[in-house]
This record gives sequence, structure tokens and C-alpha cells, in this order.
Amino acid sequence: MYYSSGNYEAFARPRKPASVDNKAAWFVGSGLASLAGAAFLVRDGRMPGERITILEQQQIAGGALDGLKVPEKGFVIRGGREMEDHFECLWDLFRSIPSLEIDDASVLDEFYWLNKDDPNYSLQRATINRGEDAHTDGLFTLSEQAQKDVIALFLATRQEMENKRINEVLGRDFLDSNFWLYWRVRGMALGAGDEAVPASFHPPYRRAAGFLGAEVHQVQPVRIAGAAAGEVAAGARRAVPVRH
Repeated sequence: MYYSSGNYEAFARPRKPASVDNKAAWFVGSGLASLAGAAFLVRDGRMPGERITILEQQQIAGGALDGLKVPEKGFVIRGGREMEDHFECLWDLFRSIPSLEIDDASVLDEFYWLNKDDPNYSLQRATINRGEDAHTDGLFTLSEQAQKDVIALFLATRQEMENKRINEVLGRDFLDSNFWLYWRVRGMALGAGDEAVPASFHPPYRRAAGFLGAEVHQVQPVRIAGAAAGEVAAGARRAVPVRH
């Protein structure tokens, strides 16, 4: 295993692999992994873009970050991503891809400038009254009994949770906690009377059973990622080779 640190090697380009011009790459699905893989093959692997093919069943590329630009309806996207300062791989990729809208700029430049001009993040975990800080202060406020309740929920089998409501398996201490506030509003829109099965088997929240502390993310606009994906995999729909 070879280890290095610092930016000395981060900014150096690898040598062009032998016979790469005679090789081809195929990616199944046009999600983030495939688009990033294709970009790194072009940049670091020196593989010609016309030798890279991305297969996609849907009519639009992007996977969970696909998007529709329909001015009369708005901009539609199935998934969102919370960005932060230490996405080294992502920012490294973005700095290599030219902007589709600004001459002599990278997608990273565009992303950075946009967030400076129109900051799109909040260090508040929760708000009330249309934007006022709820002063949860990053705390879970889980009592010992509430912690026991949620651990029991995560360890339960599906059969044990069938036909039960959340307020039948989680007590009042839990339902009065900040943790429940974070949980029910962060993408799940849960209520105390909802079924317990989705709560107990939703993967991100199974991991939350460790109570490792809430991380506050800086939420950035997603549309730039879509532009980057379009540049990397132009024509990736319906198994069209990548253009570079």
C-alpha cells in the first residue's frame, strides 16, 4: 500500500496508460458513480470520450440527480445532495469540468461564485414561525428511556412492527425530543400516528441508532451538479458515447 499526503501529488497528472486508446469502457446506469467514473477515465485515464458508453434505461441521465428543465412547470429533481467543504473527490472533479454557461470557468468556480453571491445554507437544524431559529442547538434531548425506546425500534423485526404505529413503540419522552423533530422532518415527513415499519427500516435512520452526534451540513444548490453531469456525459442517454 502506498500512502501520501499534501497536495503535491493531488495536482500531478498520471502518465497516460499504455494502449488506453485501444480500450473501451461501458457503464451500466447513468447515476453519479457512472458519470464520475467516466469523467475520471477521460481526465486521469486519458481514455478518449468516444470510447466510453453509458447505458441508461430511462430517458434522462443522472440517476437520483436527474433533472427536468421545464420553465412552465419549474425545475424538477428527484433527489438532493447536502454539500460540504470536505468533498475532496467531488470538488477535484468539478474543478476539471468546464462550465456550460460561463467562459473560462470550471463548474467548481461557478458553484463557488453562486454560493458566495446567494448563500444557500443554514447552520440551523430546525426553524419555527417561517424561518426563526427553533434553538434546538444541535442537541438530541433524548432521555435514557427515549434512547432505550429507539434502540428497541431499530433492533425489532419487521414482523414485530407490523400493524403498529410509531406512538405505540416510542414513548412520550422520545416524541418530545429534538431527535424526533429532526427525524420526522428530514425527508420522511413522519407523524406519531404513522406506521412504525418505515421508520424502523429506513436505512439512514438505522445508522442513527449509534447517536454519534448530528452533523450540520451546508446545503448548496444542486443544479450545478446537473450541469457537471451533462458536460461529463453529454449524450449518455440511450447508450450514446460520451463526448469530450
